[in-house]
Amino acid sequence: IKFFILTAFVFTITFFFGKNKPDSSLIARFSFIDGDLKSYPSGFTAKKVGVSLVRDRFGNKNSAYYLHGNTGSYLNLGTSNKLKPINGTVSVWFKIDNITSNGRGAAFNPIVLTKSQAGDDFFEGYSILYDITSKKIGVATTFSELNQVSIRSADTLVEGNWYHVAITYDENFLCLYVNGVLENKMAKNFKS
Repeated sequence: IKFFILTAFVFTITFFFGKNKPDSSLIARFSFIDGDLKSYPSGFTAKKVGVSLVRDRFGNKNSAYYLHGNTGSYLNLGTSNKLKPINGTVSVWFKIDNITSNGRGAAFNPIVLTKSQAGDDFFEGYSILYDITSKKIGVATTFSELNQVSIRSADTLVEGNWYHVAITYDENFLCLYVNGVLENKMAKNFKS
């Protein structure tokens, strides 16, 4: 399990209507300014669980959350289906402060995770994670145990550096961007 600092967690979802006519309206943006966890537009309730306020990547006091790398330290964005569309973009700023391992199981630490179904296997609607073994960013989306796509970033991450990660997905592809550069793209061919 790792320690993460998240800042200006921008959670954006883009819906596509018709052929090649994107509606880029913002579904939700979560900000951490002055210790308040606010969503814009309002209507989404997020909960802070076992986190600490710290400086963000610009040095602003109380504008990022430190996740302590254990199961009792996370941000819960709720269960709204608006946060789980078939086509979307999700982006987040984060920094890995240091690495520690706890427990057993998969050697990754989720940064963003939504579930497409109940259970503990093949459940990722979409996820952004840190792969402990490779020190790379990974993303995954799943429909079932027979329909899952996961990709990794090309480069390893350096502890102490801030990163902007964005994923885009639709029925055809899953794409991973790190600091504005397309790192990987894979055919998907299923609805998440």
